[in-house]
Amino acid sequence: GIHASEDKYFKGVRFMLQAFHDVQRAKLDAMLLRVYDPILWRSLRCANAQVRAQAAVVFLDVFPLQHADGRAEDNDKILQKQFDLLAALLTDTDQHVRAHAALGVCHILKEYWESLPLNTTHNILKFLIDTLSVDSSCANVRHAVFVGLGVLFQQPLTHTLLKQLLPLLRNSIHDKSEKVRVAFMKILCQVKGIRGMHFYDIVPVDHLLARMAADRNCPAVSLVMTELLLNSFFPQAEAGATSPETEQLNRCMQFIAKEPVAAEVFYSHLHHFISIGQVAKLITVMFTFLVTAEARSRAAAVGDGEDTEEVTGGKRRRNPKTTHMQLGFAEKLGLMRLVLKLLESVSEELAVQHLSRDLVTKYLTEEHARSLLASSAACDSTQAVHLLPVAVKLVAFAVSLRKMGTASGGKATQRGRQQQQTLNGASSMQDLLLDVYLPAWTGAGALEQNKQEMARSALASAFVEVFRSDNQEAALLGAVLSAFEIECGSQTKPVGKKAAAKKVAPTDGSACISFNAVVDLLASF
Repeated sequence: GIHASEDKYFKGVRFMLQAFHDVQRAKLDAMLLRVYDPILWRSLRCANAQVRAQAAVVFLDVFPLQHADGRAEDNDKILQKQFDLLAALLTDTDQHVRAHAALGVCHILKEYWESLPLNTTHNILKFLIDTLSVDSSCANVRHAVFVGLGVLFQQPLTHTLLKQLLPLLRNSIHDKSEKVRVAFMKILCQVKGIRGMHFYDIVPVDHLLARMAADRNCPAVSLVMTELLLNSFFPQAEAGATSPETEQLNRCMQFIAKEPVAAEVFYSHLHHFISIGQVAKLITVMFTFLVTAEARSRAAAVGDGEDTEEVTGGKRRRNPKTTHMQLGFAEKLGLMRLVLKLLESVSEELAVQHLSRDLVTKYLTEEHARSLLASSAACDSTQAVHLLPVAVKLVAFAVSLRKMGTASGGKATQRGRQQQQTLNGASSMQDLLLDVYLPAWTGAGALEQNKQEMARSALASAFVEVFRSDNQEAALLGAVLSAFEIECGSQTKPVGKKAAAKKVAPTDGSACISFNAVVDLLASF
């Protein structure tokens, strides 16, 4: 098996040998030493890298080889020989040998930590952390080091030494290999559960948030980081006189202030670690705070930041000063995005979990969502460009959830529910375009009065096809342009974006959003 030319043959032989390695070794030690002695030591020094790698795997599986009935001096020599071979494997020129050695050594340290001299274990760990964890030649070696350290954490006696050495690995959070970053994050998750050790002593929180934002398109990394930061940004126990919901909102606002992109990543994966009911409750808390932000600001101005009261779960609680929770543009945009991310993450569950859906629709009403949309549209155009797309989607969700609840009384197939949700979304966004955007353009003189109905009809007839198209962005833009072709007159060629923008753009210098900006907003769908 050690000299097998194909990996599948080696794996088969290794699987068979495991039956002898895993039994009570005292009965077979003498036999294993006699069988492996003429083969193993020579194979570990073979010129062929594949043979060395396979020999290393078998050697690490069978370690330590010794003669149970032999003399102590002979066994000491055999053990010293094996420790020398372990050191040689860790510095082997082949990356596969080093990777197998790094993982295997950690398994050995876990099993025989008490039997090995402290100097030896310290030197081995120092070499793993200082050298192999930054091995630039191969990501597999670095990955093996972190997987091995994760195994080593299962031995409580290692925690004191690892607490001193792990801060040296803090830059591994930015390793270019995704699987290495995931393995390192899993170690931090293990650290979180060990008394006397803190993950933020190993890697600063600012680095974690920056990495979370950079890895927003890497679900494997984002999931582990969300698990790591769960208690930090979603506390589930009361903090003194503050209710859990208020504390969660406080942490949410702090998260937005520190790193808004990382906050979006965190809350979009939060549903993997908490129940759908908890997500629904968080959505209602965030959205309720959004729609009452102006009232809170007025109350804070009149009361000069005095304590406020909050009703949660039928109980009236006394909350600390909340002036720091007044919403500016960045906070409002960030919180709106987080509500949207939470809704998107549990949209499928809300379709079947009627209790959670009823809780969300009780607070996320179409009226409140439209009021949020109106306040977003009333902002300065530079802010509205960012706020309106999110507000429009929130209204679309409110309408969709309402219609979903209305249709939930009857029995429908999964396909029928999906079609209904698609049409709900199309109808909601169509209404928004007709009721919000077209009047805004008309008010700026974009459309003549006698052509409004024609534009509405053209837009309405084209809009349903948007949600049946593979390229929704292109179809949506086409639907908008088809409505404005009427204003530009009948032409043999389709109206281009620039031509339509020139025709429709406000000319009075008002704060109304230009056609270009609106098209950009629509394209974001």
